[in-house]
Amino acid sequence: TPEHAGLTISFACSLIAFLALRQVLKVLAVRDGPLGIAFLYTTFSIPVALSLATSLNLDSLLLALTCVLLLLCIHAFVLPHRKRSHVLFIQYLGMTVLIVAGLLIKFSGVLLIAIPLVTAFWSAKRRHALIASSSASLLALFIVFPFYFLHYYVPAGTFFPHNADLLEEYRPKAAEVRAARDSDRLGFLWNLV
Repeated sequence: TPEHAGLTISFACSLIAFLALRQVLKVLAVRDGPLGIAFLYTTFSIPVALSLATSLNLDSLLLALTCVLLLLCIHAFVLPHRKRSHVLFIQYLGMTVLIVAGLLIKFSGVLLIAIPLVTAFWSAKRRHALIASSSASLLALFIVFPFYFLHYYVPAGTFFPHNADLLEEYRPKAAEVRAARDSDRLGFLWNLV
């Protein structure tokens, strides 16, 4: 049934997110210490794991994309060993694909743009890493822009419409909430972070 398929995908995505975050902690050499163990098992505690594995929404998929993107960025920017140019190109292309997928899944996927930029600051070759991460993020935005423009901006007049706009009885309340959000855009963005 579709419900079982959705639950299977949610479970698989939460497992991928757990394993990717575990690998991130291993690469950073903190997985086996008390801090790494506490972080990993607090992040994926039983209530969180059950919620993600049994939900029929896209949050577990977005979390899996986030954890895999973080792992890929750490491999590309933070690890000190030299890589061949084609390996780096594949890693940068992977970053772009993961960001595009996150942007197409949910509006909150826009936060994935920050992951390559933040991890680039820990690179030994910071200038090169910032250029590469900016390029991957801008390419992802360039790829997704036509979809956002035609699918959201043309009919709704905004790039991030509220789902309440689709239901007639919630439109007045949605307009009130949007006005409060738009009055302090920086505060709204800071609240997201």
